[in-house]
This record gives sequence, C-alpha cells and structure tokens, in this order.
Amino acid sequence: MEPLGVRHLNITKKMADILSDVFLRNSLLKEVECVIRVYMISGAQFASRDSGSESDPYLILSVGDKVFNERDNYVLDNANPGFYKHFDFTGYLPGCPQLQIHAMDYDDLFGDDLIGETVIDLEDRYFSADWNIITHKPIEQRKLYHPSYEKDQGVVRLWVEILPTNQDLSTFQDYDITEKP
Repeated sequence: MEPLGVRHLNITKKMADILSDVFLRNSLLKEVECVIRVYMISGAQFASRDSGSESDPYLILSVGDKVFNERDNYVLDNANPGFYKHFDFTGYLPGCPQLQIHAMDYDDLFGDDLIGETVIDLEDRYFSADWNIITHKPIEQRKLYHPSYEKDQGVVRLWVEILPTNQDLSTFQDYDITEKP
C-alpha cells in the first residue's frame, strides 16, 4: 500500500481522487457543445463618466465572436441600473473563450466611455465539481474594473448557467428576470 501513497485504511478517499482525475482527464479530451446563459440583473454604484450627471449605462457581453450590444437600451442618468435580461451563447468546452462583460456609458456627442469590465472563465466553472453540484446557481456580485483606475468602478449582479446542448435545456432555472421587480 505504501507505493500507492496509502499508509492507512483511508483507501476510499484515494480511489475517489483517482476516479476524479480520470473523469477530469476524459472530460478535457472531448469537446462538448454547450449553451451558456447569462442572467444580467442589475448594476450598482457605477462610476460616472458624464460631467455633472450620472452615467447612461448599457452592457456589451461577448463570448468569442458572439456579441450582445445593448447600446440601444441604455439607462438614462442611473448609477444603479436594472437590466433584467438573459443572453444565450453557444460554446465548445474545453476551448471556449471567456465571457466578457463591459459596462459602458452612452454618449451621442463625444463617443461612449468604458465604465468598467469583468471577465468570467467559463472553463473553470464547467470543469469545477464544486460549481456543478450547485443546482440553483447563486447570484454573483462582480466588480467592474477600468484599466485607468485602481478602485473598482461599480458592480454587476448576475448568474451564469452552462448546459451541454445534448441535455434538456428546459432545466435552465425557471426565473423570469425580464420583469422588473
């Protein structure tokens, strides 16, 4: 037993670790098409990019070449906007690009400004046993960062679900976030 690194009778844990490693290795060797659903709820404490008023925020979400630009749905003068939408992406795991979320300030005269951004590594989630055992994914508060500022520029509230396309997609959480509270 010592050559296996087992000096006591806790062989069940050692076997579980070996099986987990085998499962992960096998998962990484085959590409799986998935639907990535991002539920965007709201923003809070968005930094102002307008002189004399709050920003007019909107979101740009992207995974690889697929982009959702919500510029036409900007929220006028609001540091705490509500978004209440979900966005669906298709990706292949492993190999899927990261989810990028940009909060922008609408400005029809001088050009739009970046309020801040956050990035979510979809592979880390998809291959995480801890994340996968959560039946109802939690609402996250993700800080927004801007390359010119040390302090965060606000937060977005959201959650992400990832399901292989060969599964029943009706298992996505049954929440209607399109209705404002």
